[in-house]
Amino acid sequence: SAHTFSRMHNGGKYSFEVGPSIFEGLDRPSLNPLRMIFDILEETMPVKTYKGLGYWTPSGYWRFPIGSREGFEKLLMEQCGEDGPKAIAEWKALRERLRTLGGSTQAVALLNLRQDAGFLATTAGSLPFVLQNPDVFADLSLTFDDLSKTVDEFVTVPFLRNFIDTMCIFCGFPAKGAMTAHLLYILERFFEETAAFSVPIGGTCELGNTLQRGLEKYGGKLQLNAHVDEILIENGRAVGVRLKNGNVVKARKAVVSNATPFDTVKLMPKKEDEPKKLTNWRDQIGKLPRHGA
Repeated sequence: SAHTFSRMHNGGKYSFEVGPSIFEGLDRPSLNPLRMIFDILEETMPVKTYKGLGYWTPSGYWRFPIGSREGFEKLLMEQCGEDGPKAIAEWKALRERLRTLGGSTQAVALLNLRQDAGFLATTAGSLPFVLQNPDVFADLSLTFDDLSKTVDEFVTVPFLRNFIDTMCIFCGFPAKGAMTAHLLYILERFFEETAAFSVPIGGTCELGNTLQRGLEKYGGKLQLNAHVDEILIENGRAVGVRLKNGNVVKARKAVVSNATPFDTVKLMPKKEDEPKKLTNWRDQIGKLPRHGA
């Protein structure tokens, strides 16, 4: 998300953003789920690409070189002094520990993941990777575990630990509190030669404008100021929503929630005759860690 503000200067309007997310892979067809949706909708969004990200820190200015393993190792040597070689060794050890899980982010697109039996069909393309890396199953639980556990195991150099924290902060947490999954994509993609930061021309708001064009092109409708008060359940199925203004919107096929599981369950008030599976899900979801969901 980003906070946008504008200023007038010499008759011209200038827009600024504070806190925008970092986008990678929007400049070309890629495994970035957002780019995949743009391609499915047959919509384009012009972007400007950059091969680095500048940091102002108490120790001075430095630049993270995206798309260059050698450039990052050079940065570690410059910033870590005598601990430079140690930092490089620890970084390589961390990447090696997460290598199989990181490879899985390339083998199957996030857009293909789902929570029902249909995942067998949508993830079938990853079978060759799984056959070559059967140990991926042993690491699956690590994907949703606290990243700091793995970082603490391999990384001791302060600069490298702080760098990892900054790359996790975009999910709202440092390494302690973030899911390991948040770093997997960075470990794989950000160090490939074709990687680059993508900045939407016109600002982050263009992401929403592009999605809206695709939505309306296929007959969809975007309704603002339509706060959902409750998801309506009938015979064990979500059949629509009740808005806070009292209006009811009935679903033709299904209700899709883009809220977190923790917020979605709050929109489904507990009822005596509700399905047992819903009751169990509500009870279990309250016990799960909220790693930046």
